[in-house]
Formats: sequence, structure tokens, C-alpha cells
Amino acid sequence: MINALLTVFVQPAPFLRLRVYEKIILYCKVIYVINFSNLVWMLKYAGQSIYTMKRIVTKALAVMAIMATPMLLKAQNASEGTVKFNKTECSAVIAEFDYPADLVKAALAAKLNQAGFGKQRTQRGFMAYKGVNWNEVSSEKLDVYARVDGKKKRATVSLLAAKGYDNFVSNSSDPAAVDRMKQFLNGFAADIVAYQQQLDIRQKEADLQKAQKAYNEHTRKQKKLDEDRAKLAEELDKLKKTN
Repeated sequence: MINALLTVFVQPAPFLRLRVYEKIILYCKVIYVINFSNLVWMLKYAGQSIYTMKRIVTKALAVMAIMATPMLLKAQNASEGTVKFNKTECSAVIAEFDYPADLVKAALAAKLNQAGFGKQRTQRGFMAYKGVNWNEVSSEKLDVYARVDGKKKRATVSLLAAKGYDNFVSNSSDPAAVDRMKQFLNGFAADIVAYQQQLDIRQKEADLQKAQKAYNEHTRKQKKLDEDRAKLAEELDKLKKTN
């Protein structure tokens, strides 16, 4: 595995001659075996700057995400169902995802915020957005409610949209809007993967910054030791000459 690291960091020419799939495999090996407690040694041995390492790690994470995409982005088979809201069974679009509930909720909040839904409120356990323009679903203003249930490995998203206080869209009242909500959730797995990737990148960047600080401190101490050694050697030479 050390050979894999050195091929990428120290000997780029052989790396460039690899086939595409071999490059991908090598990148994945590198990212899986990087132990950031040993990254100081890697930085020193390979002579790479923190910015070069950052680009390499970011690229490796992106490659891994691309490789995983065909497996992770399967249609989630969103379907219409009912959930209890304000003590009433209301029409909703429901989908399940093989990801932790906390991750799914954070990714969904980020997605809706990106869509321009504005300030998020909490209403009876639901993320609530009042009077939003969701052109992806309807030309009318909507009150959108979303709830994420589940635990560590699996999450269920319930998505509701109302044209007014309790006029929730359903397959009987607005089948086109329901179909578009299904499409939204069926494609949401890609957003979860992208959100997780960004979290991973930020964490690796923080680890790299920490490793760079440790490396800088190590370099400073090594320089001081070298200066002390040179001074002692000079003093020893003087003593030998006086004798």
C-alpha cells in the first residue's frame, strides 16, 4: 500500500501511464488507507504542500462518489400515502432511504433552503415552509411540510404540500403535483450523496490543516536540533584544535 501512496505522491509519471480504471482503484486505495495520524510523515517524505494534498484527497473523494453513484442512486420508489398532521390523516408523498436519519434531515433542509424556501420553522415535528414558490411542483404558492423518521441506517421522508390551511395536494386533487413530488424524492438520493461528500471533504480539509500545523512544528524543532548539533560540532572541533 505504501507503493500506491508513493506512486501518486512521488512518482507521477508511472501513475499517468495507468489505465483509467487502474487510476480509480489506486485513488480509492489511497483514500482508504490514509491515516491522518501518520500524515505528517507522508507530507515530509513526499514533499507535498498542504494544498497539493488537499487537491488529491478532494479528487479521490469525488472518484469514490462517482463509483458509488450507480449503486446508491437507485429510484427510491416514492409513493403516495397518509401521515398524521395536526391530528388529521393527510395525503403525503413518502420515500425510504438507506441513510442515517440525521444525515437525510440535514441534506433535505439544505436542499429546500437551496430551492429558496426561506426560513424553516418547526411545526408538530415537521419542517415547515409557508407560502413558498416551488415551481418544480406547482405554479401556485404552497405550504410545504417535511418530516424525517428513522434511526442509524434507514430513514423515511414524508413530504406534504398544501394550497392553503388544510387543502393538501393528493392524487385525486392534483395528480401532476403529486407526481412531481415523487420525482423530487426519487432523485433526492443524489443530494444525500453530494451532501455527505461535502461533509467528508470539509473533515479531510480540517485534518489536513491539523497535519500541516504538526508538520510545521516538527520542521521548526528539527531546524533547532540541526542548529544545536552544528554548534556542538563546532565547539568540539575548537577543543580538539586547542589540544
